[in-house]
Amino acid sequence: MEQKISYLEKSLEEKTSKEKEYLSNWNSQKSELSTEIRQVCQKYETELKQVNIALEEEKERGGELEAQLNDLQASYKEKTQAWQDQEQRYREMIDRTQDHAKQIESAALALKNDNLHGLEVSLKEKTELLEEVTKKYKDLESKSAQTDEELKTKLN
Repeated sequence: MEQKISYLEKSLEEKTSKEKEYLSNWNSQKSELSTEIRQVCQKYETELKQVNIALEEEKERGGELEAQLNDLQASYKEKTQAWQDQEQRYREMIDRTQDHAKQIESAALALKNDNLHGLEVSLKEKTELLEEVTKKYKDLESKSAQTDEELKTKLN
């Protein structure tokens, strides 16, 4: 029985020793895992902070870009309106210039017709005068020829 007790005590001591070893390993592994978990948590917390900082920067940049976009849209609207106003003024100027050109063309045509009529009247008058002068010249020529004949007859 003593042997059995001794065996049981030894067995108990071995089991206790193994249990302590297991507990020690367990605590060691637990400590390592806790350390590893803390490191991973710190890594992700650091990355999360960096991502949050980048997000805030992007939000600021997005706000700036939105403000720039609004400014550009307002500028575009102003320039578009100015362009449309300028285009309208140019069209009005073109219309006035075309109307003025038509008036000048009409006046020139009227002046041309007046001058042409005046020239036609003048040409008609000059033609009539020329016919008259030609007729008088022929009459004079014929009288001159008659007078020459008469003189020749008288001289002979």
